[in-house]
Amino acid sequence: MVVVAVAGGTGAVGRSIVEALVSQAKHEVIVLSRTKADAAKEKELGTRFVATDYKDVAALTKILEDNNVHTVISALVMMPNAGGPLEPNLIRAADASRTTRRMVPSEFGVPQREEDGKIFPSIPMKHISLRILEASKDLEWTLFYNGYFMDYFGMPKLPSYLNPFVIFMDIPGNMAAIPGDGNTPVTFTHTSDVGKFVAASLDLEKWDRVSAIIGDKMTINEAVKLAEEAKGTKFKVVYDDLDKLKRGEATELPSQTPLYSVLPKEVIQAITSIFGVCADRGDLDLDEDVSLNKKLPELRTIKLKEFLEKAWKN
Repeated sequence: MVVVAVAGGTGAVGRSIVEALVSQAKHEVIVLSRTKADAAKEKELGTRFVATDYKDVAALTKILEDNNVHTVISALVMMPNAGGPLEPNLIRAADASRTTRRMVPSEFGVPQREEDGKIFPSIPMKHISLRILEASKDLEWTLFYNGYFMDYFGMPKLPSYLNPFVIFMDIPGNMAAIPGDGNTPVTFTHTSDVGKFVAASLDLEKWDRVSAIIGDKMTINEAVKLAEEAKGTKFKVVYDDLDKLKRGEATELPSQTPLYSVLPKEVIQAITSIFGVCADRGDLDLDEDVSLNKKLPELRTIKLKEFLEKAWKN
């Protein structure tokens, strides 16, 4: 048993990881929080909260050492306006800590290309973290990639900690906007499976630099057919060419419109277009050879067909 600290442990991905770790009951789990401990939230998650100032590396290091933290898992929001260099400081503290041996940065998606940072501002932040990890002295670390979160295709029918978002398939709106020709394989993984594999990976003797988690894999064309079959409805299907997507433009889906009160249309267009480019060029086609599925074959994943049928059939 070791002590595992999860930063961002009440967020969407972080909470899935915390719940999996607590359910596994093999390690002591603490949540690093920028606010003081919330007794009700601690009881709900079954773990302890530790108030953390990410701006102070020395104080962060002391927190890790005082709590005998062996592994740090970051699920922090990686955006420039998220309150400063939170994760870079966390990595520096983990590297300086005498008790900390392992570090997981907040990737949980697909490998990011630096040139895409012009469109999506979290990418430069992730590359800053990566460079600090590469320069670390004693830390063992891995990058968890899981493709596109399957949860989005069950909203609002099935519960998820993720905020609603619509890319590729608008199942409530019976429409799909497919990048390119839609024939490139894409990895779809549910957040609960991400949590389960991250928790199980702590027992691996050695971590590879990349740890892929593959819930299911198919082309977007195939995924649309499964969604149509689950609903018993034909979708309106539009194909967005790569030139359009590279300009930061994408076909608007009906269920995106209500989201504009939370995220401006231009932001949703930017996210949609970059995911479309990534999908078409194969970035979401994760490599089975570096997957945790091969190392942990006993773990079953949710498949897209069963997930869509559970959400939308009848």
